Amino acid sequence: MSNKKSGSDYDKILKITIAAAAVALAVLIILVIMLFSGAPKVERQDGGISETISGSNSGTAPATSQPAAETTEADTIPVTQEETSNTAEPVTETEPAETESPETVPVDLVEDTIAIPRYMGLSGIEKEFPGTVLTKTDDMGEDYLRRIVFLGDSLTYGLKTYGMLEGGKQTTQVWVPTNGTLLLNNVADAKILYPETGTEITVREAVAAKKPDILIISLGINGISFLGEKDFIAQFTSLIKEVKKQSPDTTIILQSMFPVAASYQLQKSINNNKICRGNYWMANAASQNGVYYLNTAETLVGPDGYLPENYQSGDGLHLNTTAYKIVLDYIRTHGVK
Repeated sequence: MSNKKSGSDYDKILKITIAAAAVALAVLIILVIMLFSGAPKVERQDGGISETISGSNSGTAPATSQPAAETTEADTIPVTQEETSNTAEPVTETEPAETESPETVPVDLVEDTIAIPRYMGLSGIEKEFPGTVLTKTDDMGEDYLRRIVFLGDSLTYGLKTYGMLEGGKQTTQVWVPTNGTLLLNNVADAKILYPETGTEITVREAVAAKKPDILIISLGINGISFLGEKDFIAQFTSLIKEVKKQSPDTTIILQSMFPVAASYQLQKSINNNKICRGNYWMANAASQNGVYYLNTAETLVGPDGYLPENYQSGDGLHLNTTAYKIVLDYIRTHGVK
């Protein structure tokens, strides 16, 4: 009996041992499966737990159903329309944004170093000062010219001398001093022969009395010989402000200085290079003060960069009737609508 009992006990112990081993093996297998199939847990910066995806070099990582971690507005980076797929390179906030093309195109003023400087031109100036530089229009006709008063120096006086305007040599449309010339210096206080009364009054008084519909100011040819850009613009600014003060409804146009012919003898003081720069300053002054600029010079420059000799009246500076007709035609076809 004792031998049978001992055998029975041994069988029980063996079965228990085998069962325990089987259970242990099963547990071990489960742990191994979990170790290789499960994803490791890493700690997020916000203190929670997120799941990272790891896969073999040749396989594709499986997707996870775990919800994405919440992010704040500061943590997000806006995606531009150009980004249509994920890339390895992150988008940074320092990436430069595209900029729009500039609205204005500066005019390149070239220094002419030859003995007798040519007029280098202001090609494209209407792009640098849009809305200021008067561009091509339909012919505004004689009625448009009759609305204009011309204030200027001896080059303006020629309109009266040659009888180019309504009234001929007795026109009331030309404002100049009795000596026929006007310097670009405190112009509002300068005295002119007021044609309406035949008396001498200041420009300021004339504007207040007449209140012109359109005032074309043709000055500067004497100023470029001694004024720099800052003072040149300041003189025009002072005059414009005074005209606006005395007659707010007057349309003000600054007309460019005309080029000189190659035969002009005083090139050291007044030459086309200085005139070209002065015209640029004038357009700048017009833009700064909300008035118009008339680039008449472009129609008087010959292909060689000078005033054609058949346009000058004998001294290389002043115009003849042929040139004045061209000037008036330009004014009519570059009008203020």
